[in-house]
Formats: sequence, structure tokens, C-alpha cells
Amino acid sequence: MLNQDILKAYNASRQTANKSLLCHAPFVNINFEPNGNMVACCYNRKEVLGKFPKQTIKDAWTSAAAEKLRNNIRNNDLGGGCNTCQELILAGNYKGTKAYHYDEFAHAPSTTDKLKSMLGINNLGMPRILEFELSNTCNLECTMCSGHFSSSIRKNREQLPALENPYTPAFVEQLTEFLPYLTDMKFLGGEPFLIDIYYDIWEKIIEINPRIKVHITTNGTILNNRGKRILEQLNVAIILSIDSLDKETYEGIRVNAKYDRMMENLTFFKNLVREKGTYLTFAVCPIISNWQTMPEMLSVANQEGINLHFNVVWAPEYLSLQYLEKDTLLEVITCFEAALPTKTNTATATNNVAVFKEFIGTLRYWLTEKETQPAPDLEQFKKINLNPQTIAALLTGDNDSKLLSVATICWYAELTDQGKGKNLAQELPFTEKVMTLLNAPDMPTAIGQLRTQTTPIRFIECYMETLKVLDALMGSANDGVLQRRLDLVMPYLHQTSKQDQAAYDLGANGAFLQLRFLKQPSEEAVVEKYESLFG
Repeated sequence: MLNQDILKAYNASRQTANKSLLCHAPFVNINFEPNGNMVACCYNRKEVLGKFPKQTIKDAWTSAAAEKLRNNIRNNDLGGGCNTCQELILAGNYKGTKAYHYDEFAHAPSTTDKLKSMLGINNLGMPRILEFELSNTCNLECTMCSGHFSSSIRKNREQLPALENPYTPAFVEQLTEFLPYLTDMKFLGGEPFLIDIYYDIWEKIIEINPRIKVHITTNGTILNNRGKRILEQLNVAIILSIDSLDKETYEGIRVNAKYDRMMENLTFFKNLVREKGTYLTFAVCPIISNWQTMPEMLSVANQEGINLHFNVVWAPEYLSLQYLEKDTLLEVITCFEAALPTKTNTATATNNVAVFKEFIGTLRYWLTEKETQPAPDLEQFKKINLNPQTIAALLTGDNDSKLLSVATICWYAELTDQGKGKNLAQELPFTEKVMTLLNAPDMPTAIGQLRTQTTPIRFIECYMETLKVLDALMGSANDGVLQRRLDLVMPYLHQTSKQDQAAYDLGANGAFLQLRFLKQPSEEAVVEKYESLFG
């Protein structure tokens, strides 16, 4: 649980009149995932309230699981599935949390509400907001994204079968009961303008309650006449996923996107929200390949009166700012702080600067964390002597395990010092195969070539052997922590129905990220993390 000082600081940043709860999401919202899971928000995918079509929307809203989560929130407990918001609150990045953004949907507590609460009477009404992630259908393969959100990535990069979609016309009919009570509905993807069922829902909104504020998060590359017709009839706000205003950087991150087409649609969106008196937001993922362009993003957003929101990227590690070495991370912080304007002239600009400052707070939190991080990281790896004889002596398991270990070590060596990995590969076993892998465009693609040559569980077993080799190479294997944690999670990984996804995620997100998970202080947290990923 968060202590009183942290709670006081968080509450001081909030605009709502109702600060009786750390997070209002379970009391006002349902989020619908592509697999039919109904959860309180997209940050907490662990605590499932119900699953469509096995349970109805109403069943999920009133379920025992939903009430358990609400009780945790009432007790200021952000453990379990809410730990992402807890980390951001600890970092002082309040506007970066999902919890902060549900404050606007909270009712101001009346005297009657307070009395019912004191008497232990359930005062739950209908949800005020619904969030839809009904499909991962998407035309882009963004570098920091995954197949959970993009059908193109799932097919081409992950080489996994398409997700089964449980949402039928019956789901749209169930929604009609809730439409009169809703103030807001949020549509995410995938890409919303490629998801057919969204058009059916939008038509229902127009028919039953056109006052509902509709928030659509789009990559801005798909907009046809049908979409424009719908938008003109909705009370709509637009969240544009855009990671740079530099064409080359933008197209390098948002694979398959055309910058000029997106900018053309951006002009349409700006005119649309101006006419409707709603808003346009830039939703940005600051990562290693675009952080230099963030000051321009802040400047343009302030000039154009566009809201700014930062999505914190934890994985994959080779893109996340969290895994920069300390000196480089400090360089990012210094650059961002220098970009802060000394004064602002609009409420939007003032809010954008606050968002920017809070993201800087997250970077400083990561910088401080590096001083006490229990698991090895890229910065430590860069400093060690990669002696081929030492590495060869540490290789364990059969040839599949050894090849994966050598490939991973050489990839990290190449990542931290160009040419170093290829030179190292010449002096280690499997030279020819490893050199081929090092010519792949990125690490997930290279490791993916090995993943698809064996069964998912076999790849997972080899990957865990690789973690042991890395741990030993970093000089921390003697503490026995990693082996104890592997003993905890391996039985679970053998039993999970998501072995395909688990094998991909382990390889794509990175070995040091997995070591970080496995070697954190709490064994309970380790199990919870793997359950949330692969449960």
C-alpha cells in the first residue's frame, strides 16, 4: 500500500472533487479486450471481471471479481494488477497513470453517498464510460508494439495465428442497455477505422444517445468517406498516435505508415474537433529512436493547442529509455529539461508542460533505480570483458540452448558497440549461424528465427538456460536467486495455454528485462508478473 506522504502528493495533483479513492476506474468503467475479457482498465489485464460471451456485460459489472478489486482500491491497495499505476505514482508521474484519467468521470460524493458508505450499503450505479479494444486489426507494425494490438505484427513479425474474436451482433445489442447512462466511450485498437463492429456501435450511439463523448485513438493513416460521415454525426474527440513530427523518424517507427497521408488526415481532425468544440491529443511513445524529437513535439502541441500525452514504454528493452546507460539517460533528461518553456500562455500549454515534467520525473526515477537495481542491465554488460573462453565455459544445455546463448550475447555486444558482436561470434561456437542472425534487422527478428525452428516450450527452456548464462557472465549467479525464481515460474510456463505468445514475448522483449522481472526482491511479484503476462 502507498504511504500517506505519497497519497498526499498524488491527491494534491488531482482536479477531481472526489479524492476518496485512489482510482475510480472499477467504479465507472469497463474495458473490453480482444479475447473477450472485461477488465477495469487497460493497465490491469490481470484481474478479469468477466469474459464475453460466457458472461454478459451486466454480469461482469456486478461480479465478485469486480467487487474485490473495488475493495482493494478502497483500501489504497494497488498491488496485483494495479502495480503499473503504483510504479508511476511512486515516480511522481501522476498524469502518466491510468488512474488519474478516470477522475473526470467520478461523481462528487453526496451526503447520501457518504451515508450509504458508512452503513456498508452498495452504492454502485451503471458505468459512465466504456473502453473498447475489440480487435487488433491494424495496418501498421510499429516497432514498440506487439501482436496483441496489431494483426499485422501478429502475422508477420510474431508469425502467430490470428486472434479469435468473440464479439458478435449480440454484444452490440447488450450495449444498448448502457448507452442512456454513459457520458463517454473510448475506441482503441488495432486501428478503429478498420474494425467493422465499431461502425455498428457508432451507429447505435447516433441512434440512442448522440450526446455521448466518443474518444477515438487512431494512427491517422486510415480515413475514408464512411469514416468521415460517421465522425461528422458523433460528439467525437481524436487521440492521434504519433511518435515524431520528423518524417524519417516517424516512418521508421510506424512501419507501413505514410507520413504525408497522416498529416493530411491530421488537418481534417484539427478542423473537425474545432467545429465540434472537443479536443485533439497527440499520444506519443518516447523511445530510444525518437527522444531527440520530443522537444519539437512539445513546442508544436503548445503552438497548435493540441493536448500531449506520453505512453511509458517498458518493452521491448532495446527501445525503452529505461534501459539506456546512466550517462545517456541523464543526457535525455537534460535535453528535456532544457526544452521546457519559461512561461505558457494557454491552459493547454500549461498542462502539456506539466505532462512533460512528469515524464522527466519517470526518467529520473529510472536513473535513481539503476543505483540499486538487483538484476544486471545493459550498462553493466557493456563494461564486462567478453572473453570467448569464459563464455564458452559457461554454455549449458544442448546445442539449441548453446546457440541461443551465443546469439543473445553477440547481439547485446553488437547493440552496445557496433562490430563487437560480429568479432565475438568469430571466436565462439556456431559462428556461421550467429553471423546470419546478426544480419537480421533487429534482435526480435533474429531470435524469432530460432524460435520458429522448435516448439514453443523447447524455446522457453532454451531461453531460461540463456538467462542463466547471462547471469553467470555478469558475476551474479552465485546468489542462487535466479534459479529459485526459475523453479517457481517454469512449471507455470509448461502449463500455460499461451506458450506461443510466451515464447515470442520472452525473445522479443529482451533477456535483461526478464532478468529484471525474475531477480526483483519479491517472489510473489515475480509469480504475479508471469501470471499477468501468460495467465
